[in-house]
Amino acid sequence: MRPEPATGGPVSGHASPPITSEPVAQEALQPYLETLRLVLPTPDEILRRARRRKRRLTAAASLTLLAILATGLRLWNPVLEQHTLQMRIGQRGHWTLSDGSTLALNTDSRIAVRYRLFSREFTLEQGEAIFTAAHSALRSFTVQAGPVLIEDIGTVFAVRHTDLGAQIGVMVLEGRVDVLDAQGRRHILREQDALRLTQAGTHTTHRDADPDRLAWRDGKLLFRQTPLGTVLSEIQRYRQAPIRLHDNSLATLPITGQFELGNLEDILAFLPRIAPLAVQKQSDGSLDIRRRPAK
Repeated sequence: MRPEPATGGPVSGHASPPITSEPVAQEALQPYLETLRLVLPTPDEILRRARRRKRRLTAAASLTLLAILATGLRLWNPVLEQHTLQMRIGQRGHWTLSDGSTLALNTDSRIAVRYRLFSREFTLEQGEAIFTAAHSALRSFTVQAGPVLIEDIGTVFAVRHTDLGAQIGVMVLEGRVDVLDAQGRRHILREQDALRLTQAGTHTTHRDADPDRLAWRDGKLLFRQTPLGTVLSEIQRYRQAPIRLHDNSLATLPITGQFELGNLEDILAFLPRIAPLAVQKQSDGSLDIRRRPAK
């Protein structure tokens, strides 16, 4: 038989540690849990943050996509309409364009018009034009004349590309334009400013432009103490047959007068009345102008 264990006396060996109940453990950790709650987000807060982060990422991705599409469209910038307008010698014309802008062309002028998605582009190949640009925040308005680029900033302005392209003139009637010349220099012109550029890169700016030079728009030529050589050059633009001045000393003779473009021959016939000139018309329509002999 096995002996029964003794009762009531001391038990030898190691004593087991006391067992701590669960409520006691939570109570002991409570200060630490409160601190963790202050530092760490709750599960609900984690979900809310995740949703906000997702919305921000989606919005950022959408903006990036829109920016890429906008850049692509601007690089693409397709032509919506294009045509060429031309005036022969002695002709003048006026147009209202599809966007409400207006364009007046003087004699012996040719211009290419291209309306793109984000720009309105004109190339004045030769001659003279007056532009009234309709405002558009999305579509730029530029005129190329030889190596010179003119950008409208809400204005009315004239561009002249004559004298075999040797000179390019810009005159502002209203508002402001930005002119970039062949050397990359920028010129800001405001109302009543005029700029004359040459292929060689020289330029002259006038702060009091002469609007008489644009009287052709109203079918007139106006001269105020204008040298005869300049007067004859202007008249020559409106007639096929040449005008020959046989005395260079007469080129500086000042001429003042207002003439109708529809009566060019009357202008020439009138010259001997206001200056010591003799005008002889040839059978081919050409004119020879000399100093009138003294009586």
